[in-house]
Amino acid sequence: MKFSVSATTRKQRVNEVHGKDYFFLAKEDFEQKIQQDELVEWERIYDNYYGTLKSEVETSLRSGTAMLFDIDVKGALSVRRNYPRDTVLIFIEPPSIEVLRERLVHRRTESEDVIRKRLERVPMELEKGKEFDHRVVNEDLDKAINEVDAVVRKALFYCSAEQLLALEQLFEEVRSSADAESDQVGLSFELFDESLVATAPRLTPFQIAKIAVLVFGIVLLLTALIVGSFDDVIYTPRDLATRGLVLFGALPRFPGDDVDSFRGRMSTKVG
Repeated sequence: MKFSVSATTRKQRVNEVHGKDYFFLAKEDFEQKIQQDELVEWERIYDNYYGTLKSEVETSLRSGTAMLFDIDVKGALSVRRNYPRDTVLIFIEPPSIEVLRERLVHRRTESEDVIRKRLERVPMELEKGKEFDHRVVNEDLDKAINEVDAVVRKALFYCSAEQLLALEQLFEEVRSSADAESDQVGLSFELFDESLVATAPRLTPFQIAKIAVLVFGIVLLLTALIVGSFDDVIYTPRDLATRGLVLFGALPRFPGDDVDSFRGRMSTKVG
């Protein structure tokens, strides 16, 4: 996961780093990006532009890296419109407007005029917040952090109903194929074919690895059932794995391959 870096036309503050805290752009450059459709979302707030560069989002999606955004409510809803299957929205709200004003004043990063303009937006933001997936009240900081952390962790391991159904159908095919003759078992373990990719959200490398391990375990189990049913020959896990890959089409068969010739090449008889 990485933190999304927004673009803005506001003045750079002390200790802020271009490309790390924000992409600080001139007003003319920002407006050019709007015209060229290079922003996922943008908003003019307090006389300054804020937005998210489309190139940053697309790069993260291609690499399978989750992004954490800190943007205004309109921008967040725009991100979800563009990426509805890849977005989870969390609305962080203050205990009250009075507490929000007190926090802004104590922060000492905005003028009184900017604070006033920001508070004028609060009713609109609270109303838009009702459209978010989750709402967290930031009254106790530690509690709020734990709530957000739980939501993010769940989102990272999210698996859609369509994907679960597709995997269940695949495993049902595996089970039904166990009763077939070994020479006729030709089940493909291409989990992510076009039909599945078209309906499933992007998976993280960790999720793909977990699914691959699960499928390999099923192959090994079915191989033990098929091969072990011939006689009392006991195969090592490596033998079973290799035989399983041959049976299910992942490795090419040898000419004239049968159980006896396979034993002679790959098996170890015990006892």
